[in-house]
Amino acid sequence: MHLTRIEERMLDGEEGEARALAMKVIVKVGEALGAERLVEVSHAHASGISYNNIGEPGLRLLRRLAEAGGRVKTYATVNPIGMDADAWMDMHVPRSFAEKQLEVLEALKAMGFKLTLTCTPYYVRKPRLGEHLAWGESSAVAYANSLLGARSNREGGPLTIMAALTGRTYYAGLHLDENRRPNLSVEAEAPKNSLEASLLGGYLGKTLKEGEIPYVRGIKQGTPEYWLKEMCAAAGALGSLALCLIEGVSPEAGSPPSSEEKLSVDRVELERLKEEIGSSDQPDLYFLGCPHASLSELIMLDRLVKGRVKVEFWVTLSRHEYDQASSKGIVRSLESKGIRVWRDTCPIVAPFKSLGYRVMATNSVKAAFYMPRIHGVRVVLMSVEEMARHAVQGV
Repeated sequence: MHLTRIEERMLDGEEGEARALAMKVIVKVGEALGAERLVEVSHAHASGISYNNIGEPGLRLLRRLAEAGGRVKTYATVNPIGMDADAWMDMHVPRSFAEKQLEVLEALKAMGFKLTLTCTPYYVRKPRLGEHLAWGESSAVAYANSLLGARSNREGGPLTIMAALTGRTYYAGLHLDENRRPNLSVEAEAPKNSLEASLLGGYLGKTLKEGEIPYVRGIKQGTPEYWLKEMCAAAGALGSLALCLIEGVSPEAGSPPSSEEKLSVDRVELERLKEEIGSSDQPDLYFLGCPHASLSELIMLDRLVKGRVKVEFWVTLSRHEYDQASSKGIVRSLESKGIRVWRDTCPIVAPFKSLGYRVMATNSVKAAFYMPRIHGVRVVLMSVEEMARHAVQGV
């Protein structure tokens, strides 16, 4: 692999032990994937920082890097943790877990990471067309590639830490022009709500093979951004899809592929997937915010909920969106209706088994995929409109 003089200095330890270790990891991964060089990244986003995910081994690694003088070399943000950092006692998170989670944050802060604690880093800083990233959250990677035209592979959590410390990642995969061209046409019915968009993404993620990049027709221009966010999240959760070119939406969509291979998706297929991964049980928790909710979603939810909810209802979001919603009185209005608005976290990465919930209702196919597997929680798939109505009715 060809390295620049600056990269050689990092590898040789001239910029410290932590940066040298990070560069060795990136070079080894790049060599294994056939990369001929590295590429500078303007934004690294680290996933896998919940103590529920990384445990003691991950905490030891972060401590080691921080104590060795590790400091970020580029703009660096981080994914959600296992609790609201300020209100974890209100969430009934065990103190033993909270103390370890706060140690994780201390190590990241010492290295210069911005404690955004969100899976929607594009709301905090919107990447530009063609910008190289090193992101580790599958939903955010699919969003950045598909809807913004930025460039990132689906990175593992440790590699995103190393990319942040060096400002580099390997130049391969979706960083290359030739790997971003569509090779499969998809005809889809326009989704009518965020749940249908999420189901469409889940169907594509589950159906498409490794290396297939779909060119999707049928999604209307003006489709709400948060619907497409749910689509990207589900595509990444149920498969390896990190780039979906949507006609009239994706900045790189261009022309459809010349290949005659086509896939048609109708609502019958989506309903079949909904029945396959969803439950029909009575929810004891309603949940919006996988990926983290945007300001527009909170405004919509506040409009839809007519009265006080009779079942526990959670919304999770970043502090960035929380502060905007709070300044507009949206958080106060939602809380007056009995809805809990949590920052920093998500049920998927929280110590959810200890919180006592058994059946979750959500519009997120990503959550429906992970919650049973990680926490043994059954999931009922509903549109946001259905959740708002049913939660007030107590059914």
